[in-house]
Amino acid sequence: ATPLIVAAVLVMLSLDRLSQVSVGIDTERVLTGGVSLSGTAYARDADRQAFWDRAIDRLAALPGVESVALADSRPPADSGNRNNFDLEDRPTPAGQNQPVCTWVAVSPQFFQTVGLPLDRGRLLDEFSLRDDVVVVDRAWANRFFPGEEVLGRRFRSGGCTSCPWTTVVGVVGNVKWTGLDATEDGTVYWPHVDRPNAYVVLRAAGDPSLLTTALRGAVRELDPSLALSNVATGDDLVAGSLSAP
Repeated sequence: ATPLIVAAVLVMLSLDRLSQVSVGIDTERVLTGGVSLSGTAYARDADRQAFWDRAIDRLAALPGVESVALADSRPPADSGNRNNFDLEDRPTPAGQNQPVCTWVAVSPQFFQTVGLPLDRGRLLDEFSLRDDVVVVDRAWANRFFPGEEVLGRRFRSGGCTSCPWTTVVGVVGNVKWTGLDATEDGTVYWPHVDRPNAYVVLRAAGDPSLLTTALRGAVRELDPSLALSNVATGDDLVAGSLSAP
């Protein structure tokens, strides 16, 4: 066999292997699209929070929508950010780098909307930002506290030594946020309350693509200056990650 044929076969085998990998959420009947708020029109935290609250209420009222959530990321290849932190029980020695993992900001409805099950503890709610609590995944728990209880563990994020402690209150399943072939090194889910950007995540009662026009119209109704970007169904996102070079 020629090198080109061998390479083609290896690529096909790799794609077939990845197609069998679970992204970690239920992508069926999910529709997503991005919304970015203007820094001028939505300069205050309260303005952004009010918009997102209105958006969830308006989109939930669309015919054919079962549930609505917000997230600053989309799996399997669009993680919001990577952040460092310092564990209260495992402080980073002087001169060494703090651990880093994926952080995803989500609204409380996210877990139900995408079918991400709770292993133990509790999920985020409308008070989570005020209370400085987060949810982590099994990979995070196993990475930092293997064989130990992770609920109640605390850390400070971003190298801040004077910030309040953030407490782990729940554990969920693993999601492939950084690629189907990436090693899972843990995810922290924190509250999406007043961030300037978000993906709206809808779970439809039927074909999610049929809601695209209604979703775009609802966003314009909320604010005529806004436009929905990067609209895709959950299945399209997974298929796109497999076909990307």
